[in-house]
Amino acid sequence: MSCFGVDREHLRECDVSGALVTVTPIEDTKLTSVRVLWRQNSGTLGFLPDGAFEDHARRGWLLGAYNEAGVLLGYVLYRLSGRAVVIVHLCVAREYRSQGVCRILVNALKMATSDCLGIRATCRADFAANAVWPKLNFVVTHERPARQQDRLLKTWWYDYGHPDLFSIDTRDLPTAAIDANVFFDLLHPEGPSSRESQGLLVGWFQDLTQLAVTAEIYNEIDRRSDAGERLRARQHVQTFRLLRPSPIIFESCLAKLRPLLGPSIKPSDESDRRHLGGSIAAGARYFVTRDTRVLELTDEIFRETGITVLRPSELLGLTDEELNAAAYQPARLGGVHLSLRRARAGDIEDLVDRFLAYDVGEKRSSLLAQTREACSSPEVTHLLRVDSEGAAPVALIIHDSTRPDVFRVPLFRVRGSPAEETLAEHLIWHALRESVRLRKMSFEIDDVHLAPRIATILSRLHFRHVGKAYVKQNLRGFHRLEDMEKTLLIGDGPDHRQFGGYAPAEANRARIRRQLLLERALWPGKALDSSLPTYIVPIRPYWAMQLFDEDSSREDLFGADPLLLLRTENVYYRAARPRSPSAPARALWYVSDEPGFSRAKHLVACSLVNETFVGEAKQLFKRFQRLGVFTWSEILAVARNRATGTILSFSFSHTELFPKPIPWRELKRYLRANGLSGTTLQSPLRVTDELFRQLYEQAV
Repeated sequence: MSCFGVDREHLRECDVSGALVTVTPIEDTKLTSVRVLWRQNSGTLGFLPDGAFEDHARRGWLLGAYNEAGVLLGYVLYRLSGRAVVIVHLCVAREYRSQGVCRILVNALKMATSDCLGIRATCRADFAANAVWPKLNFVVTHERPARQQDRLLKTWWYDYGHPDLFSIDTRDLPTAAIDANVFFDLLHPEGPSSRESQGLLVGWFQDLTQLAVTAEIYNEIDRRSDAGERLRARQHVQTFRLLRPSPIIFESCLAKLRPLLGPSIKPSDESDRRHLGGSIAAGARYFVTRDTRVLELTDEIFRETGITVLRPSELLGLTDEELNAAAYQPARLGGVHLSLRRARAGDIEDLVDRFLAYDVGEKRSSLLAQTREACSSPEVTHLLRVDSEGAAPVALIIHDSTRPDVFRVPLFRVRGSPAEETLAEHLIWHALRESVRLRKMSFEIDDVHLAPRIATILSRLHFRHVGKAYVKQNLRGFHRLEDMEKTLLIGDGPDHRQFGGYAPAEANRARIRRQLLLERALWPGKALDSSLPTYIVPIRPYWAMQLFDEDSSREDLFGADPLLLLRTENVYYRAARPRSPSAPARALWYVSDEPGFSRAKHLVACSLVNETFVGEAKQLFKRFQRLGVFTWSEILAVARNRATGTILSFSFSHTELFPKPIPWRELKRYLRANGLSGTTLQSPLRVTDELFRQLYEQAV
């Protein structure tokens, strides 16, 4: 069975005290007994927000153990973090403990998630449950201070033994900045309003995000009248990450917030502004507060700054996919006018001073020589700069295509933007597409002073660390799955990680997910023995231009947003019926007919579909707002001007533009030859693997 969905059949049957025990996914309509059991043990299990049980049950992430009389003996609630399984709750009714129920639940979880890498659980060191994990063959991998004073957290891990290319990196957790009221909630758990905030302290959640404070918290502490409390509070600050933004960016963010938050009436109002401004300037992805005044401005603050404001319970309610997706937030660059252009020789002195890696002792003379050399061979090396209107340059990059089969980036520096990670991901993707356009076999980034945060992004984008470089193979055409996996086995050193380790008779959904990961890692290569479904998806010329079609964008007087065209990930919305495309899948983009666009009525591109959602328009808009592609009014139009209307959205990435787009008259011949005559392409059309191969080979 796949860890991306559990079959509604029984997973495991065992004997406990002579009685048959069945483990099965719990449906979202049958949660009463689960809630009773949770409340009886909430002192150790911790807080869960409203709707969390329903959400996990709908995803198949809630398994229950029942006896022959249908009595719930225990349950395991879990979630996925990349390819790791994270146990949120493992709970057995008191009267059935020490009878093997816990082992049965964990074994069922292993079966349900066999294509993942392993299971992680976090437990306070003073809890009796720590005696259980070793008996289940878990091992302690980490121990760290809990956010409760004088407490430790242990991280337990059960490894499935799969080799791992797409490794789990717990260092790059999304940052959630908390304001003063949440900070003091955590300091005073007995307070009347602190229960909601206390959920942020549960062990499993501390593995998914890192809580942070701004320096303004010291001013808030100083206003406390009790000297003992001030001392305790300053000690408590040490358990959080302290954000240290650039003063220039901080002042800029404060200026943006003034018209939104209005005048400061009292010192705490100004502190609220400074907490939020410091969080934005330091690149935090979330700002956590119970302040109603700030929460009412959530949408306006997001549009202006890209940070998501939410309550503690709302942060706890986010899925792991949503937390991880937040690492890539193109909306944070909205309203920032950036230009990518070649640097001139006369720019070099100033650019070197701006981007020299002072912190690691890089020599100015070395960087000067490297950048001057790049300018001296403009036919094969490009020294590129990214400028932000009215501010200092924010990126400096060298593209080197000197070697016949390799596209090198020997210099990659990004700094001075409140959304550095997102901008860096844009620019990596831009360089990768350029390497594919030049038909290079591999792409390397080998800046010897590469910032650690850039290395983390490269790992997330499936680059391998080989020697001193980060390498990605540009596979072309169709290949067998096992040959694609062998390609990823080329590498050296302890940082090399494999992909694979699957049983030959794996479930179909696991095979599809495996293929999606391989096609991402070896883009633009395609798997020959395919399980991924493929759809021809119609799209209006305007949205094709905005989302991915650089050639069409040149035909528009104003052009497409250059930031949209650089994105690794985008989202598209359409009517909820028919419910397609499914996910994961491939999308072949067909641009519909509209006057004024030369590539209308052409098949123009291919993308990977990552997720598909059906829901209310306002909910889907909030979910994908971070991508900043569609405005609310545009999504409302898809929902026929009903905010609660049901629509479909799907996120897609790894878009390959076809050098030879296929016109409609030719596409019709292919459709007719494959038994699809009379098709009008008014909605997504699923096509066979053979037809996909014919169309793709014709277009590239």
